[in-house]
This record gives sequence, C-alpha cells and structure tokens, in this order.
Amino acid sequence: AGGSRQSADLYPGEYEVIQGVPQGWLVDVSCTGGSVDIVDTTASIHLAANEDIVCTFDNSYVGGSISFTNVAVPADGTEFVYFGNLGFHTFTSGQGHTAENLYPGDYEIIQNVVPDWALEVVCTGGDVTVTGGTATVHLGANENVSCDFVNTSTIVQTGSVTIVTDLMGPGSSLTANYSGDLGTFSQGRDDSQVVENLVSGDYQVVQAPLSGWVLSVNCVGGSATASSQGVTIHLNAGEDIVCTFVNRNKSVLFYDDFESNRGWAANAAGTDTATGGQWEWGTPETTKYGEKSFQTSRTTSGSRNLVTGAAAGSNVDSNDVDGGVTSIRSVSIEVPALKEDMVLTLKYYFAHLSNATNADYFRVSIVGETMTKVVLEERGNSDKVFSEWEKLETKVNAFGGQTIYILIETADNGSNSSIEAAVDDVMIKLP
Repeated sequence: AGGSRQSADLYPGEYEVIQGVPQGWLVDVSCTGGSVDIVDTTASIHLAANEDIVCTFDNSYVGGSISFTNVAVPADGTEFVYFGNLGFHTFTSGQGHTAENLYPGDYEIIQNVVPDWALEVVCTGGDVTVTGGTATVHLGANENVSCDFVNTSTIVQTGSVTIVTDLMGPGSSLTANYSGDLGTFSQGRDDSQVVENLVSGDYQVVQAPLSGWVLSVNCVGGSATASSQGVTIHLNAGEDIVCTFVNRNKSVLFYDDFESNRGWAANAAGTDTATGGQWEWGTPETTKYGEKSFQTSRTTSGSRNLVTGAAAGSNVDSNDVDGGVTSIRSVSIEVPALKEDMVLTLKYYFAHLSNATNADYFRVSIVGETMTKVVLEERGNSDKVFSEWEKLETKVNAFGGQTIYILIETADNGSNSSIEAAVDDVMIKLP
C-alpha cells in the first residue's frame, strides 16, 4: 500500500505498465504529464522528450463472500444437489460451501427438487431473490451473504415407545398397572409393551404405586423427564424410546433372577484365560453324564441364569470350562452403612467329575473400595459332583458405605478337568 517506483533518463518512445489484480480487487488507473492510453489495468505511455509522466494505480478491495448450507429435517443422510455460478456440489444435512473474494454481481445457487421434501431458503447479509429452489444473490461490494437451504420431509415420520417392567426382588406374581397417554395396561415381571406409529410429542406414562416397592425409571433412545411415579417421554420423529420401570423391593438392596439382562460383565478385567465354557448370561441346556445332569436346564426361577457355556455339549467334555479361569461380575452396588445385618444370598452349583483336581475351583468374592473378600470357594476333587443347586448366605456389613460388585470365577487349572457351574437368584437383603 502506498508504494511507488520511478524510472528516470528514459528515451522518448512507447512504454507499457501492467498491474496484476488479485481476486476481489478493482484498480483505477490515472496518469498526468503526457499522453497515455489506459485499457483495463494497462497503461500504454507515449513518452516524448523531456516529459515527466506520473501514473497512479488506485486499488480498492470490493470482494464479498457467499456461504450456503444444506439443512435436512430430519437429518437422515438424504443427498441434495446444488449447481449454478458457485459450482456443482452434493450435500447431506450440515454440509455446505463458501465462495470468497467474489466481485459484486448476481450469483445463482440452485438446489434440485427432491420428492417428499419441502424447501425453504433463508438468507442474511445482503439482497437475495428466491424463486423455488433458486437463490439469486445480488452481491454488493464487501458483502458477506449466507443462505440456508432448509429441506423438511413431508413424510410423517413416526416413532415408538416401549415400556418394560422390572421387579428387583421376590414377587413373581406382582402386576404393575400403567395409565397415561399410551393407554391403560398391566404388566408382570420382565413384561414389555410396544406402542408404534407415534407422532412427535410428549407422552406421559404413570405406574400405580406398588406397596413396599420403590420406583425409578430409566429411558434410552431419546429424551424423557422422570416424575415420582412415572415419566414424560419427549418423542422426536423416528425415535424408538425404551423406558424401564424399575421397582425395587424396599427390603432388598440388589436382586437379579436373570430373567432380564442386568449388566453382568464377563471377563471385565480382561485377564481371563479360559478357552471354552466361559461365563455368560443365557438359557442353559442340559448336558448328561449317564442318567445324571452335569449341566442342567433347570434353573431356580424362570428360564435363565448365569452359566459356564449355556449350550449343551455333545458330552461332558464339550463346552465345559477349559484352559484356565473364566469370570463374570455384577454391576456396581452402593451398600449403605447400617448396623443391622445385610445379607447376600444366591443359588449355585459347581459340577465336576473325578478327573478334577484341587487346582480347579468355583469362587464368589465381594470386591469393595478398600478390600476384597472371598465369601465362597469350592475346590475340585476326585468325587463326581453333579448339578445340584445349593445356597450361599453371607453378611455384607463389612462393606457398609462402599460401592461393591460381586465377582464369580470358575477355573479348570488341571489337565482338562470336566467343570461346569451356574448361579441364579442373587439378592442382597436389607434389614
């Protein structure tokens, strides 16, 4: 800016000075002191003897910008095509283009018409004429114009709501009664109801109180606001929201009959070594040893439990625990600090044949913030032990005020011992 150059002692003759012009700039050329022909940014100087000619190249920035963005409601991945003075583009929702250093003038942005979508073009920052899917930007000097091409689906998109009843505690005959915007209905333990083809909006669902039970509601798949006895579900187009009404018996801190998946994690620490028969949540199948059940499909309640390899093997050495340790752990449980007894109970079996050794085991531990306590351990031996359910009962008061989890481990550490184990009906009972 403001630079100059002088060429002295020139002979009379023809001289040409040309300035390059960056995009977005205009130049005005004026000369004094002699004869000069000016065409665009070129000064053709006809220099005579003893003349001193001065030419000024006055540069002004007039560049502007145009930005346009594609918006789709809903943002489902539909592609929209744009063309015109600013090039050819294909965009999904949220994508766009910016052109800079543009000279004043008219620029067209055209979006193709997509069936089942309604288009509205909204522009700011300058003068724009909109006709159908065409926005004509009348760009002035130094203007920055922004346009949103808002495409809204004309197809009515619906969603669904699923209500699940979860009872944490004994009481298989209990029924939860519901009312609200999804109608009136009743459900038992682990029952669910799906209401489909719902338009966007708020839906309130209320559960009648169950005497002696505490209710909480968890929703996934969308937004919801919980209340004391229910929830208001904020359903958007295309959402499938699942709300679980968790009823916990007031006398029970934790309960799992394994009829629904409550988040037990196999090999949570990533240190298991077993190559077969790993712990899993599932529906067990029976494996026979002669007339005896080595793994049984008979649970202590319902049809599911925790089991080492739910599928039946072709024999007792197929799909049993092999090659090392397999583990599974519960979700975290917050234990209150109480003086009265809090008792953990569970049903289990540890089956093995006479090829088992003392290196094989079934173990239940409580893992807290400050300590780990093994509350049950059975070792393999030369006896034949089949899938007969037993009961563990132990106090957890030592973990009061801590967050704990229950860890279950089984190991085949011998020479290909025949090992199976299962757990059902885990409960921590409050006083």
